[in-house]
Amino acid sequence: MELNPEFIVSFDLVSALQAGYRAQLSAQEILQEHSCQGAFDLDTERSAETVRKIDIWCQQVWEGQLILHQHGDGENTDRLAEAIDLTEELSVDLDELADAIQRGLTGASEVPEPELYALLTAGLTRNALANLHNIQTSIEFARVVGHEELAARYEEVHPEVLGMVKQAEARARALESVDEDPLSWDVLLIQAASLPGVFRGMRNDLLHLLATLRNQHNVEIYDISETEWLLWENEGFDPFGSGAWKAFGFDVYEASEWVKSTGCDPRLANEWRSRGFDMSDSYHWSMSGFTPEGAACWQVLASAGIGEAAAWRARGSSLHTARRWHELGCDVEAARAWSFAGVDDPTDASIFKAAGIEEPAEAIAWQKQGIACIGTIKAWKQLDLGPEDSGHLHRAGYDPTSARELLNAANH
Repeated sequence: MELNPEFIVSFDLVSALQAGYRAQLSAQEILQEHSCQGAFDLDTERSAETVRKIDIWCQQVWEGQLILHQHGDGENTDRLAEAIDLTEELSVDLDELADAIQRGLTGASEVPEPELYALLTAGLTRNALANLHNIQTSIEFARVVGHEELAARYEEVHPEVLGMVKQAEARARALESVDEDPLSWDVLLIQAASLPGVFRGMRNDLLHLLATLRNQHNVEIYDISETEWLLWENEGFDPFGSGAWKAFGFDVYEASEWVKSTGCDPRLANEWRSRGFDMSDSYHWSMSGFTPEGAACWQVLASAGIGEAAAWRARGSSLHTARRWHELGCDVEAARAWSFAGVDDPTDASIFKAAGIEEPAEAIAWQKQGIACIGTIKAWKQLDLGPEDSGHLHRAGYDPTSARELLNAANH
């Protein structure tokens, strides 16, 4: 197959439409299933028909039977007009979705809201499926053109994106039990924080495809005025780059600072900023090996700053384990102390605390006396005996019950 520019543009357009409408259909099905229509058109039958149509176009492009360009004739011209209409329709839908999610996140309460839960879950599913389709298509395209190295790079990230899809689909299946898992709500809000920018970024990519089709790379296509463009150009941005940064909510000065300070592209900058990280924070968290979502989870769920999060991870503790220690009032140093006392699980530490043993040193003192059973320790403590006295009685053959009788007899 000859890879002329018109084929590449046609391939890019139909692939973007295929990914966009397939993902849209899956999101619509989630919202429809849970009666969360809101302001969205949930005509899944029409969307399914659109997907079937685009699937045919994709096959025709691959086989060289369909080229979408401005100077075609007959069927190609008709398909181009239809494809442009679908692209513009999809771009409007993405913009409306971004606005709806932004409103939902802004007004979100601390307790799960089923309708917003469904909307955010549908958004995460839509994003994950679109990314998965784009990666799979890119692998196929790279192999067709003989670029095995590029195909290998896409294959490296394929399992991660596939995992995101499975996670989103599992979350959608668990919508009915949303009230039973507050932690899941917290995680969902963190995961969805970047979605408004993500969907506006997708819209900007579609605008770029339309600009390429029409050979009209003027800045107005990206919602940038000529006056504003002078500022972007002065900072070294091209029209598409300017449009991308603006789509993700950055003005020219913010975009310039993020590039200079972090080297981030607009998508990554959106991932950090939407979760409350400034340029300095994002740089240091990323240098310590954290993703934006991971850093936000450590901050929100475990109340850990970058130093403590790194310390927990160096200790081999998961976020879930660190959170459980935090709920016990233990930082990473306290967790180490409990571990030195032979207590590696925060659940076990909570049992010690319930028995009135607040410090690891006391747990060690009891263990040195040969008394390790928490129930037994609690029973000895109810006699107002410390580790040493309890140890003497224990080695003399007394248990807490017989020791109580001995002490009562001595008091009389």
